[in-house]
Amino acid sequence: MRRRALLAILVVLLLIGAYGAYVVSYPKYPEVKGCVNPFAVVKPVSRVQENWSKVHVFFKLATSRDFWKLAKLWDVDYSYVNLGLSV
Repeated sequence: MRRRALLAILVVLLLIGAYGAYVVSYPKYPEVKGCVNPFAVVKPVSRVQENWSKVHVFFKLATSRDFWKLAKLWDVDYSYVNLGLSV
């Protein structure tokens, strides 16, 4: 039992050492000058939690301009279609 525990500890230490050697030898990327980190510059608009209930999301979608612009694609004029009904 004691040998298995020592062997397990040895294997774990070897794995940690191998991972450490991999991390140390990993090439570092060159630092680019003049670029802005967008996450450092952009601040959140508000920290108030939005209402994500299903009803709220539905009404938010139904009242958005983008949705109505997409819905106009299916706004077809059927006034000229002859249905074959005689009056």
